[in-house]
This record gives sequence, structure tokens and C-alpha cells, in this order.
Amino acid sequence: MLKHLRKYPFAGMLATLIAGILLSYYEVLPLFRALVAGGVLFALLLLTGTVFVRGREVLWWGAVWVFLFCFGMWNSACAVQRSEWDEPPGEPQIYCVQVTTEPVEKANSWQVHVRLADRKEAILYVMKDSLLQLPAVGDMYLVRTSISRPMAADEYSFDYGKYLQQQGIAGTGVVSRAGMLFLRHERVRGFVPFMRSVRSQVEHLFDGFALRERSVLEALLLGDRRHLSADTREAFAASGAMHVLAVSGLHVGIIASILMWIVTLGKWRKPKYTTDNHHYWRAAVLCSFLVFYGFLTGLSPSVTRSVLMFILLAVGSLIRPKRSRYNDVASSAFLILMFSPLTLFHSGFLLSYSAVLAIIRFYPSLRLYTKSKFLNGVWSTVAVSLCAQLGTLPWTIYYFHRVSNYFVLTNLGVLPLVEYVLIPTFFVFLALSALPVAGAFIGGLLERETWVLNEYVSWVQQLPGSSAEVYLNGWLTALLVAIIVCFMLRGKGRRWAAGVLSMVFVCSLVYDYACAGREQDLQVYRRSNSLAVMAREGTACVVLSNDSAYALSATHDYRLARHVQTCSVLPLDSTQRYTVFRWQGEPYVIYRNKYGKVYRPTLLEQGGLGNY
Repeated sequence: MLKHLRKYPFAGMLATLIAGILLSYYEVLPLFRALVAGGVLFALLLLTGTVFVRGREVLWWGAVWVFLFCFGMWNSACAVQRSEWDEPPGEPQIYCVQVTTEPVEKANSWQVHVRLADRKEAILYVMKDSLLQLPAVGDMYLVRTSISRPMAADEYSFDYGKYLQQQGIAGTGVVSRAGMLFLRHERVRGFVPFMRSVRSQVEHLFDGFALRERSVLEALLLGDRRHLSADTREAFAASGAMHVLAVSGLHVGIIASILMWIVTLGKWRKPKYTTDNHHYWRAAVLCSFLVFYGFLTGLSPSVTRSVLMFILLAVGSLIRPKRSRYNDVASSAFLILMFSPLTLFHSGFLLSYSAVLAIIRFYPSLRLYTKSKFLNGVWSTVAVSLCAQLGTLPWTIYYFHRVSNYFVLTNLGVLPLVEYVLIPTFFVFLALSALPVAGAFIGGLLERETWVLNEYVSWVQQLPGSSAEVYLNGWLTALLVAIIVCFMLRGKGRRWAAGVLSMVFVCSLVYDYACAGREQDLQVYRRSNSLAVMAREGTACVVLSNDSAYALSATHDYRLARHVQTCSVLPLDSTQRYTVFRWQGEPYVIYRNKYGKVYRPTLLEQGGLGNY
């Protein structure tokens, strides 16, 4: 046991910290009692380890684990409390806010992140107006709005309110130009405003590019997806290349690999350079460039964790090549969760670390050694894609309900193009953009390369059966994660454990299908003036709506989760004051008042509307 504790010290520390965060977030244990019991146990272990020499190291490790467990519970509870919004939705109130980020343009509004007087974060949607002066970072306003946390349409739909809570945001509100009063501007000092200006100058370099290519370059290189069209998003999602448009582990890993090759003078992966006394300087240069790129992309949570993880991995391999990579990955996750415990529930956090762990564990077994460098390179791309897809499969299905069937084909074209062509060309373009002729030539080349990337992704998307929609609930996702973890572990019993869990997974999936076939339900969805009423019996449903497009999109997740195979959308006449339909043999009525407000369906009593 001591051998594993010394080799992977951060693994046990991370496990106990995660256990504390989970038990506190889901309120499995009462916080106060758990902290008191943990404090007593921590003191006993510490005192026992001080008195008895034999087993002292194990006892002190136990004390550290107990402390981290209690710290995880307390820190998670504090983070949830900071993101709670206690005021019930009602009449608009006056709030003093400070703008913290640049406005993001939406269809009918501008999305602005603000900080309230009590240090809580919120999102305001400022309605578009020709006379509106866009807020700037640091501006102070008095706004009149009603802040609330959005509620999920049903138990299977995306819970935007919980997502905001996990991001540390208390709620959202809508405000018009008339409801905003400018107070003053407080200048934000430090390195972040300087990097924002640098980022703005980099974005201006893409002026003159085609709109589609510019939006993809901004998303791919700077993490700015504001200008991506719906068609472009759908193409990258269906082909399995959406990870390219999210600046995260892929981009930071590629840049770290290029920098490693540069600072080691092309001797990366060769042990000769480790005997050089200059490896500390090389590590410092590598860290500086990675941190600079993190600030350039806005220090989003995905970039922050990726930069930290690759700093530990790359610097560790420079200074001590034979150290455990598992320990480096665990240490980066540990540091992130110590400061931001709710990051554990972010999809990007789970996807990044699952992919990295799967690649570290499975890729050495899949490597191909032949005399052909081209064949080795092609198989290396395929192997990395397979490992990453296996590690991220449960979370991809759970969060996005979609699996790309041609992810290997997509990555065979996308990854080499991004790693060996686009990103190096981008840095050359940055260096030569001030030169008129050379800058224009490299800029045109970069635009053409991005066009090739877009066309390749669109071609993969148009292939028959490019993606499949799959739904797994929390229990089935946990089983699938456990099965993959069993394959990652080493030992004789891991295959038996994986086999048993696989049987339980299949039986649970069959049971879920059987239950869905016997269920009957009635759901109501409302957004502004759009209404959809879904009546379901088993795997068939009927939807009454005054907006068929909204009806299909609002009920999509529910129908996917409950395995609905046939769905009929019937029109709901907006001119009629009453609409009557039958469900389970009983008549129901939808009532609309003279102002157009629609009420949820209620059981119609005999004679209530006369001869209906």
C-alpha cells in the first residue's frame, strides 16, 4: 500500500476530495455532523500517528484524506451558496451591477455578465436598440430587472439553471435600454485587460476573410464561437469534430508538442536532452508560452485546466522523464478542484480528463512500429482517436445525446490538418502579418486551409448515418463509466468485473425500454407565445401546438429519453378560445383568455362547455 501511496500520492488525495464534493453537492450527508465527525477522526489519526512510530506514514496519510474529504464538503457547500439566488421571481427590482465581460451578440439581445453588489454573478440580456450604447468591461449601472434562475422544461431536458449554478452564476434577467442608468466606469487594471487588447488586435488580422472561415478560425484559435452559424455548428457536431472548435486540451496539447520540439531542438522523446543542465530554462520557456496562450484565449475554464495539465505533463517530462503521468494528471485535477469544486460537474472537465487518461492507458498498447513513417503516423492518429472516443463515450452520450459514427474518418483528416498545417500557419501569420506582401500571402494561405477544413467536415456530415442519437440516464452512465474504468485498471479480476457490469448495463437498458413502453404522461411546454402540449402513451405521442418547430425542439429530449418512436403534431388554433382533446379516454381543455394567455390543460368536467 505504501508503494502505491508514494508513487501516486495525488490519486488518493483527488479521490477523497471528489468524494467530499459529491456527497455535499447531492446532500447525502448532513454537512455540520460530517464536519464534526471528520474533525474528530482527523485529530485521532494525527495523534495516533504521532505516538506510534509503526504505521505512522499510513496514519498520517489517512489524516490527510480525512482533511481533504471535509474540505471538499465545506468548499462545495460554500460554492453552491455563492451561486444560489434566494429571491423569488416577481416584480422587477433595482440592482447595482458592474460589467465583467464583453457583450456577446444574440439574436434579439446582448448577453452581458455582471457582478452584483453582494459579489454574486448574473447574466443580463440587454434588448437590442438602435440608441443603445454597448456596456464596456468595468462599467457600473443601475438596472431595473427581475433576476431568476431558469427552470428545466421537464426532467429530461437540459437544465440551464443547474448549468448556471455550476458555473457560479446566480441567475439571469432581461433589461431594456430604458431600464439601465449609467453610473461610472471603473478601470480594470492588471494583465487581463492588456491581453484583451492583444486578443482584439489578433481578431482584426482576420478582417477580409470569408465569414465562415473567419468564424471557424476565431473559434478554433481564440475560443470565440459567437459568430459561428447554425449550419457550421451542426456540421462539426454531426461529423464528430466539435472538439476542434472548443479551445481545450487538443489545442493546448498541440501547442505544447510544438513548443517541446522547439525548446529541445528537435530532440523531444529522446533521452539525450535530459542530461543537459538547461532543461529548467526550457521548462520555464514552455510554461511562459502556454500561460500566454491561455490569457490570449480569455482564460476560459477549459483552457485553464488544459494549460495547467499540460504544464505539469510537459515540465514533468522535461525535468523527470520517468515520473508517473497519472500522478501529473491527478495533481492538475486536484489543484483545479481545490479552488473551484463545482468544476467537477462541467462537461469539459470530464471530457478532457477522460480523454487524457484513456490515451495514457490504452495508446501504448495500440502503437504500431513499422519501417514506414507514414503508416505509423496514420495509425497513431487512428489509435489516439479510438482511445479518446472510448474514454469520453459515456460523457458524450450523457451531455450531448449524440455519437458520431465516422469519428475516425473525421479525425484522420481534421487532426493532421489542424496540428501540422493550421496552427503552425497561424503562428507564422502572427509573426509576418506586419509585412505587406508576406502577411497577405500567409493570410490567404490560412484562409484557404480553413476552407479545406470546412469542406472536409461538411463532406463527412453528408455521409449517410453520420451520427446517431442515444440517451442514457445517470444510472446507466455510471455503469458505463465503471465498465471503462475496469478496463483501465490492472489485475486479473478486472475482466470479470467488467463482464458483470456489462450484464447489469444491458439488463438495465432493457428494463428502461420496457418501462417506457408502459408509461402514460402529459407534458406542457411554454415559451413566450408558443405552447406545446404532449400526450404520450408508451412509445407514441401526440403534440398539440401553435408552433410545430417549437413543439418538435421542446419535446426532443423527452421523446429521446422515453424512446418515443412515433410523434404526431396537431395544430392548436390560436383564434379559438377553447381547444379540447382526449387523452386516456378523458376530455381535456386548453383555455385561452382574451389577452391571449394560454393555461395548461385541465380535465374537462361534463357540461363545463356545453356540447363540446
